[in-house]
This record gives sequence, structure tokens and C-alpha cells, in this order.
Amino acid sequence: MVKKIKLLFISVCIILLTPSLTNAQVIHEVKYGDSLG
Repeated sequence: MVKKIKLLFISVCIILLTPSLTNAQVIHEVKYGDSLG
């Protein structure tokens, strides 16, 4: 029983700690006077 709880806990930790893969897009509108600095 303890082994099952440990396995469940480790599995949940792995799932929560892995970064989710997203295809987020950041759009920035360039205005007159903007520079890279």
C-alpha cells in the first residue's frame, strides 16, 4: 500500500513539474521612435 502511495506521489510531482508545451505568440507593434534598446 505504501509503495502505491509513493508511486502516485512521484507521478503527480513529475506531471506538475514538467513544463507545459505551448505555442504562445507574442506580438509587439512597433511605433515610430521605437528602438531595440
